Amino acid sequence: MPLLSTSFSQLQKLALCGFRIEKKMKRLEYPTLSHLKQLELHVLITNESLLAFAPLIKACPSLNKLALKVVEVSGFNGQTIATEFCIYVIKNAIMLEKIIIDPIDPIFKGTPVENRHSEKVEAARESAEKLRSKYFLGDKLIVL
Repeated sequence: MPLLSTSFSQLQKLALCGFRIEKKMKRLEYPTLSHLKQLELHVLITNESLLAFAPLIKACPSLNKLALKVVEVSGFNGQTIATEFCIYVIKNAIMLEKIIIDPIDPIFKGTPVENRHSEKVEAARESAEKLRSKYFLGDKLIVL
């Protein structure tokens, strides 16, 4: 295992893809990822919160202060789980230049299903817009 953790400590980019992995993420212990500069989470969240990934973020000293410049949230539905994550990023990403919120799930982009739930998409956009005024985001927030 030391070799594995040594290899992990050299990572500069980590992309995690999965479905319903939040519970598993909570149980894991992470080695320090001291060189990690880019973390991508491509996950489908169901009843859990993206905050389950906070221990992973804490294991990344470069990301520990969330020195993120651009954050893109795709498939934003305006529910508490998605909103909590956006608020966490807004409050903790000290170098945030832009947060892009897209209520369309990337799986459905460019398909006939994309416009099937237009009322829900519009409600999600309205929810995202509330973040602009509540957290004084101005042009830092882009709602697609």
